[in-house]
Amino acid sequence: RKEFYENLNTEKEKKELQEKEKHRKEAERAEIKRRGEEEKRRTEERCQREEKHKDKLLKMEKVKKLMEHMGEKPFEGLTEEELLNMTEEDLLARGLDHMSKEKSDLQQKMKQVEKRLDYFTRAQRLVEIPKLKKEWEKAKEDDKVWWEQKENERIEMTKKEKSTDCDSALIPLLKKEWEK
Repeated sequence: RKEFYENLNTEKEKKELQEKEKHRKEAERAEIKRRGEEEKRRTEERCQREEKHKDKLLKMEKVKKLMEHMGEKPFEGLTEEELLNMTEEDLLARGLDHMSKEKSDLQQKMKQVEKRLDYFTRAQRLVEIPKLKKEWEKAKEDDKVWWEQKENERIEMTKKEKSTDCDSALIPLLKKEWEK
């Protein structure tokens, strides 16, 4: 009996040891599995972070290119986070809105400048037209006096030439007549 109980105890201890070993191996496998899953999760999270970082860099690069083409004014007052959260279409729309607003402002300024220029031009004409008329009349009178003076000089020259021509033509004729 004692032997029987001892055998029974040893078998019981063996079973308990086997059971403990089994639980230890299962716990070890579970720990290895958990560690593997944890490592896989960390790797996935790291990949996601890297992907987000790459996306963020690409988005910022696109935003910078848009800023180069459209200027920085349409995007003033926006934080980097706000710029990153906006879609490319939103960014383009914001830039186009700003450009159309600038265009309308410039057109309005141009109209104001045109009005001022037109006003000054008309005022200048009203002041200058009488002055120009006076100058025209004076120039006309001066030209008339000059022309009359030149015409009188021409007539005098023609008379002198004619008299010298007549004298020079008559003298040889008269000499011939005297010689006969």
